[in-house]
Amino acid sequence: MFTLWRLSRITSTQTPSVVKRYLCSSEAAAALRPFYFAVHPDLFGQHPRERTVNEDSLKKLSEYLEGLHCQQPLHPTKITFYLRDIQDGVTIPGFRTVNIPLLSRDVRSTVLGVLQSCGLSLDYVNSLKVQTSPGTFGVPNSWPSETGFWRGIIDPEVQIREKLQPKLTTWLRKNIEKSRRYQKNNQTPRAETDRMCQQLTQEMGVQEIQWDCGWGHRHFRGCLRSLTRLYKENAHKMDSLKGRTIIFTHHTGVSTQGQILLSSEDVPSEWLKILTSLGRYDTMLESIPPAEKCVSACLGGIRVTQRKDQAYVLVNPYHRQLKTLSTRLEKYRAQGSARNLGEKLQDLELAVEGYTGPLVLSEEGQFVLPAMRSLETLQEFIEGNQDDARNLLQQFYRKEAEENKLITECTKKFELASLVRDVCVSTDHMISCCRHLVDMTDTGALLQDTKLRISPYYAVMQDGDVCIPWNWYKL
Repeated sequence: MFTLWRLSRITSTQTPSVVKRYLCSSEAAAALRPFYFAVHPDLFGQHPRERTVNEDSLKKLSEYLEGLHCQQPLHPTKITFYLRDIQDGVTIPGFRTVNIPLLSRDVRSTVLGVLQSCGLSLDYVNSLKVQTSPGTFGVPNSWPSETGFWRGIIDPEVQIREKLQPKLTTWLRKNIEKSRRYQKNNQTPRAETDRMCQQLTQEMGVQEIQWDCGWGHRHFRGCLRSLTRLYKENAHKMDSLKGRTIIFTHHTGVSTQGQILLSSEDVPSEWLKILTSLGRYDTMLESIPPAEKCVSACLGGIRVTQRKDQAYVLVNPYHRQLKTLSTRLEKYRAQGSARNLGEKLQDLELAVEGYTGPLVLSEEGQFVLPAMRSLETLQEFIEGNQDDARNLLQQFYRKEAEENKLITECTKKFELASLVRDVCVSTDHMISCCRHLVDMTDTGALLQDTKLRISPYYAVMQDGDVCIPWNWYKL
């Protein structure tokens, strides 16, 4: 999948006023999630022609966005996608073709155009604030209408109007029945997905197959089918899978916890490279604890761990970075240059990330250190910020406990099937959202047995899951 960037939109070549419309990566990903779900190639495993078209179009869209990010000259183009029509959560046989013109000169307009062409909700993007600031740049905001065969096509953003977000209770009363219909209509497909997962787990001899992509079970089923085909064709090459955990997520590789990560956005041939070379990764995993122990011993007994805001850390780059830092620290200590920190940092945490870059004390109270920075500077930074690190770390654990407590209270109060948050929603936002939910008195049984997801927007997903914005009480 491609990455979305934060860019500015410049409105005119004649005016010094610039309207900047920002989309950070998390906002853009949140807005395009329904689009990804509708067009992902893995959903078209039995239809190679449609799958190929969607794969090629996603690549073109990625290249177009990259060009916008780099401010490169771009020419208008058109991409085509095949979509499955969904009615009341049930897939209607056949496909419809959607042609999307890429005309706009910024990410926000492009995202709006993609969503509008596919008939998907624009509410979330339109709810983002538009900021005006002085500027002197001179780039047109849309392609000229005289450009060849694009004559007459309107910039998609011209037809967009901002919409107010509805109040939570009002929105729930209008949409909860849709959610329940979707849930009912998806009971059989969901059961089929669970059956496929269980069967493939037994065939491959793995301990567990997990789904951690944020997509629905239909997409999960498409990935399971692809993995089933891959295993049947290459079972003789996969002799090291027994007892392992496979997780479909947004990365392909092996995690520092030994989990096999398969990106739902990659083609199966990329999965095969990992599944047939696990021995190499096992060697790396075995060398990590001694290297972490070495770093800890050189830095006052500090705990070496992964960042708290990252669900998975790939073992390959982490192994190289950790080995580099541990080797440098050992030589530094052998030369007698290292400070004697004793064991006074045992209650603090450190994460190794990258080779170069700034020394960082994260919001979670962890020191995030690159492997190639000056070791003297590194030690000074840790010593000088240890009190702040302790306070932040304690604060993080308090917030984590409060978040879990509030999730339990909300789940019990509304009799929810589940309550989770998107990765782009912070702990602070989740706590604030749940506090206001606990204080609500006018929902009755609206949310009973609902799978509720706290996100940046309102939506009913095709599985029947209900998304509400974390700041619903401000809208």
